[in-house]
Parts: sequence; structure tokens; C-alpha cells
Amino acid sequence: MRNDLSDAQREDIFVSEEIEVYFERKPGPPTSFRWRGKDFKIVKCKFQGRKLDFGKRWWQRHHKDYYIVEDENRNVFQIYYNRGPRRRYWVLLKILRMAQGELMD
Repeated sequence: MRNDLSDAQREDIFVSEEIEVYFERKPGPPTSFRWRGKDFKIVKCKFQGRKLDFGKRWWQRHHKDYYIVEDENRNVFQIYYNRGPRRRYWVLLKILRMAQGELMD
């Protein structure tokens, strides 16, 4: 599958896949991530926010840290960190409307 993120494709793409995220230092925003075997260097964090889920019992809660990040090719991604009580993991939620660049071959 070729995923060409040119001007012709301007709608958000829902992904919802786990990713590996890397940091230069913690605490702090992520500096890169790996998705489907390809590395993406984050050059800008456009948004950072936290969704707290206090409506459930503590063992059922799913707190999430959301980020909107831009890579060096000006692709924009929405990612989040699931801070749940069981397993903690990162997810690429969406590829947001792109400015330019090609994401995958």
C-alpha cells in the first residue's frame, strides 16, 4: 500500500496503532517515534494535553497524554500515551492534514 501524503490527500487518516517513542530526556515531550519500521524525527510539539478519566474506579481508568507533533518532513501526527493501570503504551492515533512530504513508500 502506498501512502502518498501529497496535496491531493488532505483529510485526516485514522491509524490507531501502537508505536515506539523515544526521548532525549525525561520528563519532556517525545523527540522521535517508530511506526511500521520507519523512524520519524519530531521537530515540533504543537500541542500537549492530558485527559483524566475519574468517572471510573481506579483500576478501570484510562488517563491519556495527548500530543500533536510535526516531523522533519512537515507531516503532522496525533499521538497519545495510555497511562492505564495495567499496561502503559504509546499510540499513533491519526495522521493529520498534511502540509507536504511523503510518509511511506
